[in-house]
Amino acid sequence: MKVGLLCTLQVPERWPQPWPRLYADLLEQAEAAEELGYDALWLGEHHFLADGHCPAPLVVAGAVAARTTRLRVGTCVVLLPLYHPVRLAEDAAALDVIADGRLVLGVGQGYQQAEFAGFGIALAERFARARETLALVRRLWTEERVSFQGGYWRLDDVALNPRPVQQPHPPIWFAAVRPRAVARIAQTSGVLIRPPADPLPRLSATERLYREALGERPSPTRPLVREVYVAEDDEQARRDVAAHVLYIYREQYTRWGALGEWTADGRYRRVYDPQDPALAWDRLRRDRFVVGDPLTCARELGRYCDALGTDYLIARMHFPGLAHDKVLRSMELFAREVLPRCDFGATSPPSRLSDVAKE
Repeated sequence: MKVGLLCTLQVPERWPQPWPRLYADLLEQAEAAEELGYDALWLGEHHFLADGHCPAPLVVAGAVAARTTRLRVGTCVVLLPLYHPVRLAEDAAALDVIADGRLVLGVGQGYQQAEFAGFGIALAERFARARETLALVRRLWTEERVSFQGGYWRLDDVALNPRPVQQPHPPIWFAAVRPRAVARIAQTSGVLIRPPADPLPRLSATERLYREALGERPSPTRPLVREVYVAEDDEQARRDVAAHVLYIYREQYTRWGALGEWTADGRYRRVYDPQDPALAWDRLRRDRFVVGDPLTCARELGRYCDALGTDYLIARMHFPGLAHDKVLRSMELFAREVLPRCDFGATSPPSRLSDVAKE
């Protein structure tokens, strides 16, 4: 299994710090990730949020690429409808050049009304805009000259220069929630990024749909996005990050029903109670978080890999407001004490992970 780190660069009012310090800490974490053997650093994108959730992932990824030599740089995800296709193709190509072929472009359609309003774009257009923009980015990367007249963009004999280092173009991974989108990605053997807040039962249902649509095609990378934190013992891990993880769920994940749970009869029940964060943590963490001591985290990873066939973990350890030294310590414990406990990989059957529970 390969492991990448997800960073969102947020400064909540509850845990203030200077922005230059936060970005400097991120670059130090990127250097540490490379030394520890992580595969990539992934950057999210959102706009106009009070906590400043990274609005310019390609810019930040360029800084990460300049400070590293092996670590891949990825977006999780770029919001396609908010970009001019030529600008996105040029910026991503330049980033791939700076990184000497280490870019992975994760893309999505977006969902927040305020973001689209801020860019003067109708939310209802996001699906069509995303399709048109992505098709043009691919053409600009791979064709000598591009002319196009579509629903949103017109290009007249445009030639991109420089081109990406990776040929025919950098890998593109796709975020999706709706069944039709999941099936469409599978039918092109695309890499699917599933919602980070989805609990394991919903992830399993999405995986079944994806496998059915994939059919006999070769299986691509199967990434999983999770909140991950490792400490010396389970209780210390909970004390360190419970408030920070619940902040994410309260402020960011409400779109996916992440503040509650689905009952056996298909009904939704809210479980997050601001007056009782301990109860919210106990209920929400089931099938969502990989948090605890090294053995606990290894066991939890085993459950996901058994159920989903996951071979790539995108781990968020860079929680809003969490102290820099704790992030670095969790990164080190995960690399040195969690992964060695797990005998898995792309060629190993997922069931082998169940042996972790016997320790």
